[in-house]
This record gives sequence, C-alpha cells and structure tokens, in this order.
Amino acid sequence: MPAVAPPATLERVDFYRRALGLLLPWLLWPFALAGLLLPGRRRYRRELAAFGPLAGTALVIAALVAVDARTQLLIAPLLAWYTARGLCAFAAFLQPRLGRDVRRGFAFALVGGTAVAVLLGIDLYRLWMGATEESTRQVIAEGNREVGVELDRLMPRDGTVMSWSPAVAVWAHRDWRPLPTAPLSRVLRFADATGTRWLVFSTLNPSPLPREQMPRAFLIARILPGAASAERWRIRVLEMGAQHASGELGPDTSVPPPIGPAPSASGRTPAAVSTVLRRPGGRADR
Repeated sequence: MPAVAPPATLERVDFYRRALGLLLPWLLWPFALAGLLLPGRRRYRRELAAFGPLAGTALVIAALVAVDARTQLLIAPLLAWYTARGLCAFAAFLQPRLGRDVRRGFAFALVGGTAVAVLLGIDLYRLWMGATEESTRQVIAEGNREVGVELDRLMPRDGTVMSWSPAVAVWAHRDWRPLPTAPLSRVLRFADATGTRWLVFSTLNPSPLPREQMPRAFLIARILPGAASAERWRIRVLEMGAQHASGELGPDTSVPPPIGPAPSASGRTPAAVSTVLRRPGGRADR
C-alpha cells in the first residue's frame, strides 16, 4: 500500500469542526455566534469570568490530549447560553415585523419552539436510525461484537484496549480507553501514557488512519515497543477475517514491498502486508 501521512493541521481543524457539530447542530450555530457577538445589556466581566476558563480549558485539552466532542463538553454550557441569547435577539427582531395583530411574545414562542423542535427532530432521527435493521448503527454493533470476540482470543487477560466504542472492550471483557480524534502520533503517545498495548481502528468511526490504509472495516493492532516515539510506522497485517484484520503496529525502519496473499477458505489469511505511515513533515525517503 502507498505511504500516507497522518492528519495534518488542516485535518485537525476539521476534527474540531466535527466535534463542535456534535455538541450543537449546525442549524443553530448562527444563533450561537450572534449571541456571542451582538452587543447589548451585557456584564462583560462576569461573562468573561465564565467564558475564559471554560473555553481556554477546552482548547488546551484539544491541543494536548485529543480533539473530540467528549473532550469539548466544557463549552456545552457556553453554547447553550449564547444560542439562547441569539434566539432571543432574533425573536426581538422578528416580533415587530409580524404586525400589530400578532400577540406580544408570539415571536419568542415561535423561535424557541422551532429550536426545540429541531433538537427533538435530530434525536428522533437518531432513534429511528438505531431501530432500523439495516442501519449503520446495527452494522457497527455487529462489527464491534466480532472484533471483541477476536480481541478476547488475542489479548492477555489483564490487557487494555483503546477503541472509539466501548462495546469492543465489553465484548472482549477487557479494560477500555477511548480512542482520541487525533493524529496517529498523538494517539500512540496517549496509549503509551495509559499503558495501552492494543488499538482498534474502524472505517465506520473516526480514525487517524485513512480509509485506503484499512485492509478491512476493522483493524486490530498490537502496539510494538518504540511506536510512541517513532517518526514513521509500519502496520504488519497477520490475519484477515470477514470484517476485521489483526496485526502489529510498530516503528518503521525499512519499507519492504507490500505482499498480500489471497484469503484462504477459512476466511483468515496469514499475511505480510506492510502499511507505512509518516508523521507530518517527516522524511519521505524509504
């Protein structure tokens, strides 16, 4: 497989954009920005005392730990406050334009009710998707079960697995660490700091590996010594199943040509497939 660099700065910005989109639907973001920027009767000192620590801490966590909706929950109260302020400003703008015959306060009820309906509609849509037999959620759940059973076979009993979904660890009966939405270098440093030696990547969830680097929908990788401080990495695929592949992720010192034998009738194939990755700005020579 061709060498592919982990996510660069612009892609990390995209990670943050997606994380914020999970905290607040994009349809309501114009109101949140309006509530933040519009002047009016505001107590800026008190506002800054609340805004500064929460927003600053969230940004520091994103820079040092991971860019993820779970790490940005600190700013959820700020988003709720400024969204409400923006909705009120829009309702105050709309009320006199509805005419004198319209009851006072109708615009506020209309705008607030519409915002609540949007939020409930999004939740109902997610609930409907979860109840659909062919939904993505069901596909992911089945894949998590398969991967968890395989991890139970591969991992030591006291091992820890890092994945996007805790369901993988539940099926494997192992301790779990959350997979950060971050470049591979940061993921490996986080795994090293927490004593984690097993990773699960998936094309169905946010992952530091590009889709073209994934031999299957799920990839189980045992972290080899030295991976956290390496400049380049190699994933050596050892087995392939129907939905998952398993192998080793370690430092890359030499890059052999990729080899990929055809799957056997059993569905598992011993392999020597090498997937090479680099840090952004790392050496491009092989």
